[in-house]
Amino acid sequence: MTEAVIAALRAHVAGFPAGQPGIDLLISHGGFLTRPGFRRFADTFTCVSDGTPTAQIGWQSVHTAGHEGHLPPLRRRMAHPEDRRQPRSGHRRQPA
Repeated sequence: MTEAVIAALRAHVAGFPAGQPGIDLLISHGGFLTRPGFRRFADTFTCVSDGTPTAQIGWQSVHTAGHEGHLPPLRRRMAHPEDRRQPRSGHRRQPA
């Protein structure tokens, strides 16, 4: 996805504190915005009050497309084998 669309997504949630962390997480993840076919779910438009380019994501359409198999699945990152020794909770396993 282009930097212009990323800026437009951020502009869309500007002033809405609840939406900003979600967009920042989506952008920092990188996986969704670069997925083939995902761009069609980001609608870009111009704000009528000040002319700022903005964008929003049609999450219901993304959800439907994903469940109907129209989006390729995200590749899961494999953890390093040594990382699997520790439980996710951070507690160390006791020796047997």
